[in-house]
Amino acid sequence: MKYFNKRERYILYGATAAAAVVILFIGAMAYGVNARFANYLFIIAAITVITPESVLFELENRWRHAIENKIPELLEDIGEGQLAGMTFIRALEGSANKNFGPLSVELRRVLNKIRVGGTVEEGFQLLADRVESKLVRMATTIIIETNRSGGDIERIVRGMAGYFWDIKALGEERKGTMRIYVIITYVAFGILLATLLVILNQLLYPLVVAGSTPLFTSQASFSDYYIILFQMTAILAAFSGLVAGKLGEGTIKAGLKHVIVMLAATLVVFGIMVV
Repeated sequence: MKYFNKRERYILYGATAAAAVVILFIGAMAYGVNARFANYLFIIAAITVITPESVLFELENRWRHAIENKIPELLEDIGEGQLAGMTFIRALEGSANKNFGPLSVELRRVLNKIRVGGTVEEGFQLLADRVESKLVRMATTIIIETNRSGGDIERIVRGMAGYFWDIKALGEERKGTMRIYVIITYVAFGILLATLLVILNQLLYPLVVAGSTPLFTSQASFSDYYIILFQMTAILAAFSGLVAGKLGEGTIKAGLKHVIVMLAATLVVFGIMVV
């Protein structure tokens, strides 16, 4: 779990984009010779493009959640420090030296900003901008405004801690409730793959290879049927994965990992299990 800066992102995106362009070029060149193989390469190029964004999103999302989950504990710790007679800055320094995971690292950044001449407001604004979380921004905004107006920070941060504990519990409950819909999405896609496997292997292939029958006259080759169904399944995999991410975690980007899994399953079924 870590925070990735823009330079690291651009390097990774550039490398994977170049690899995807090469794969697409090979696929385009091979399309007239072997359309099936070309379609495989197109899907591999799509997976290559979306994998870096998916990996970065998941790593940063875990980093962000690790910080959010520690916010209530941090607020309680700061409140306890102030009850013991510490100033707000001293209580913050004590909390930064404890094990709050990634949040401890970010608190040290806040303190370093303050030590070099920055204000408390600037330090916490830095924290909110780096984490880009509604919960963290809410907490930092309240701390900033309370410190600026000279309010009772000890009483307020302890009250905020209880509020954030409630938000955390509600979030966990929502994830548990919505997980069943993600499972349903995977089951539906698996049933589709199994159905298409039977249709291609047990129905279309024998009929097309055997030629016309009184009940069926093929208007295209088996390869044409294969490519149409393959492309249809790949499109459905992309949209199903995005929907699963939106249902399960509330954001489209979270669905990228599901898209990768479903596209990979499509490649395996059509590339290995279909005749």
